[in-house]
Amino acid sequence: MEVIQSIRPSFFRVGLTYFWGAVFSLAAAAVVGFLGGSFLAVMVCTALFFIYPIFRHIERNQRVYTLTDSGIEIRYGILRQTIRTIPLRSIQDVTTTSTLFRRLIGIGDVVIDSAVLPGRIPLRSVRNPREFANLILTQLNRWDIESDLTSAQRGDPSAGVL
Repeated sequence: MEVIQSIRPSFFRVGLTYFWGAVFSLAAAAVVGFLGGSFLAVMVCTALFFIYPIFRHIERNQRVYTLTDSGIEIRYGILRQTIRTIPLRSIQDVTTTSTLFRRLIGIGDVVIDSAVLPGRIPLRSVRNPREFANLILTQLNRWDIESDLTSAQRGDPSAGVL
């Protein structure tokens, strides 16, 4: 199995959680300082405000979307890792979605429709989603051509015209 490209979700959402954690930490430090509280109270508040961003960062780093020559692999999970594989032969459609703001910063979702798996499978917060969707479609076309050639070599009458 040859890996074409591996990507992770963008850092943008995680960066926003760090930003808000810092803002709330500074606000808490100002309030604790105004009320005459201790430095320990400021550190506890800061730690509490940064628990969620750190968790989101670790969660983001554990999610990987990998395009191979035979399918798409989605790995996710912190304590229990799950690997979801979507074979190329079952992909019916690849769509990209993005809001105006997300397009301006270059991120979006790649949504895959599969014949085998129920529902749509989103690859969330992908940088340059159109490029990744084009890579998937290129690999899908390459896989279709190779499967037609293999069928023609076996003498399969249902093989497409070359």
